[in-house]
Amino acid sequence: MRELGCRQFFGRDTCGVQPVAQRECSDPGGPVVGIDVEQLVPVPEWQGLASRFFSAYENAALTGVAPDARDLAFYSCWTRKEAFLKALGSGLAHPLDSFDVSVDESHPRLVALRGDLGARTAWTFYHLCPVQGYVATLVVEGDGAQLVWRSPLRAAERISSGSGGG
Repeated sequence: MRELGCRQFFGRDTCGVQPVAQRECSDPGGPVVGIDVEQLVPVPEWQGLASRFFSAYENAALTGVAPDARDLAFYSCWTRKEAFLKALGSGLAHPLDSFDVSVDESHPRLVALRGDLGARTAWTFYHLCPVQGYVATLVVEGDGAQLVWRSPLRAAERISSGSGGG
């Protein structure tokens, strides 16, 4: 396994996560990555947002989640979609319903690709909780990358990933 380096990095500065990641991702020949970080706040209007921004598959998956776990599932889905689009580098040029992602935290992955996205290679999704009250997704093109979490709060630890897709 190789250590994760970055050729391309998109994401916003939320709770200090992105700048650290940018300093660590210094290999110009590394894989393409995307990241999104969101604060976990209640989403009482989740159905309206999901029907507008998520695919039919993702809407069905969210509907099946227990109400006490739905906010985390919603943000897991949201960060996976945003991180994947950031990794592609073209943002919303690809419709949000042109691909499906998982919603559960234990199996982050790309479920399906449609249209011109179908020609892409495999992708690996990492579910991260950078600090209390936040959720993040890191998407790496390809497979076999080793993500090492470095935090002042915890010693370096290996982070598990979901299966690749594509």
